[in-house]
Amino acid sequence: MDPTEKSFAFLADRLKHHKSSDKPLIIGVSGPQGSGKTWTSERLTNKIREAYPDKLTINFSMDDFYLTHEDQQKLTKLNIENAFLSGRGLPGTHDLEFLNKIFHKLLNKDKDITIPRYQKGAFSGEGDRCPKNEWQDLTGKSVDIIVFEGWFNGYLPYDNTDELLKSWNQIVTELKPTFKGFNIDHIIRLNNDLEKYIKIWKLFDAFIFMTTDSIDNVYTWRIQQEHNLISKFGTGMTDDQVTKFVDRYMPVYYLSYYRLEEKDNFGVETLKLCINLQRQIVSESQHV
Repeated sequence: MDPTEKSFAFLADRLKHHKSSDKPLIIGVSGPQGSGKTWTSERLTNKIREAYPDKLTINFSMDDFYLTHEDQQKLTKLNIENAFLSGRGLPGTHDLEFLNKIFHKLLNKDKDITIPRYQKGAFSGEGDRCPKNEWQDLTGKSVDIIVFEGWFNGYLPYDNTDELLKSWNQIVTELKPTFKGFNIDHIIRLNNDLEKYIKIWKLFDAFIFMTTDSIDNVYTWRIQQEHNLISKFGTGMTDDQVTKFVDRYMPVYYLSYYRLEEKDNFGVETLKLCINLQRQIVSESQHV
């Protein structure tokens, strides 16, 4: 079975017994960039809709809540030397107040909800929030099931600075000496920003976590994506530019992805699917 089938089977009992009168069932989906988490999330949403047409199932992404282009520019100017905040993508570049407000409305079965969409190609690839007439309009509807995906969904910050610095020094010394160029104050800021997302993770009723046998597979996957974009639109980044683009994300993977990948107790039922470079499932496990 592919990740979609595995995920649907994992959720089968919860989906079968969920009632429309219950609070919405929130399914968190996480996976490295290029791993296929968006593809899996969309197919899973469609499969749930087909199996349970009486339940309103929606799908949206952490990416939909990136700061507007204007607000991201302001953030970049205030943190001009901080690569993690210079452009969208990493913890600290989302409108968390807005996201929390949307989840609050969804959980309370409000019927005046519109969920934003984000256009990554706007402003020559810098991105911006889509016009409101392109948002996901749920006016007059009561949502039953939510599939919420994001590449760092579930990632946890370090509890204190000493623990963070110990881990970072070990990573730089033993695994990634190229990380020495990152400012330690920016690493601390990144960890502090990640802490603000825990409130979202605590809403998950079930968690699907796609892992891989090597996190450096992200480089290959992202280059493949760029080649597809070039063949489709005739323009895009060179392989070297893509590599530098991914470099900016790697500290988060090494600090938080591996901690989550090694975790056995997630607080909610969790399906962990490990895929190889070809995105084939090589192992799976379930945790409570």
